[in-house]
Amino acid sequence: MRGLWILLIVSIIVSGVAAQPNAEEKPRFGIAPNTDLYPQTTPKAALESAIKLLENKRYDYFVAQILDPGVLEAKIRDRAERLEAVVERDLLRKRDEQKASPDSIPALEKLSIEPKEFAAAIAAEAQARSFKFVVKDLQAQLDEYPENLKLFRKFLAEGQLAETGTTASYAHKDIPGKTLYLKNNGKRWFLEDKQVDEPKATPDK
Repeated sequence: MRGLWILLIVSIIVSGVAAQPNAEEKPRFGIAPNTDLYPQTTPKAALESAIKLLENKRYDYFVAQILDPGVLEAKIRDRAERLEAVVERDLLRKRDEQKASPDSIPALEKLSIEPKEFAAAIAAEAQARSFKFVVKDLQAQLDEYPENLKLFRKFLAEGQLAETGTTASYAHKDIPGKTLYLKNNGKRWFLEDKQVDEPKATPDK
């Protein structure tokens, strides 16, 4: 299958009273988890939430809260490091502009002249841009290969779920060579950015 596989990603109005984000979990990339609206209590619930998010084009929440945090953060961090030189140039120019008209800039928006604080601002902005690029990559892949979302639906409706402790997987007899993997971090189930090639059958001698 071409395009996205799980993230395949990188190398994702309620009526009545709105569900509230989870207070005990911190936002990731500025997006708080909302497990009332997008439950991840079981592998099936996590896959249902993933499909719902992709159908509603909530790619930012899908990337931030549905994909395996460990692998995703490593990829975003790597991309952010490659963006830092461009971000530093942009923020230096912005800081010079702020110096030219300091009274017109709100205090919270002013860039620090202290080296450590300025370096932290560069790192934060590079990570934010990196996250946005990952979200755009996912959206572009889904637009180009809409069959990937159809496969998610097929796994959910007809796939065989195998669950062992903190790991789970979906397979489907009509989708040879592809398996959908999930993992549990002790609180929620996440989709893994993982694809393991299945061994080819050897002909009988």
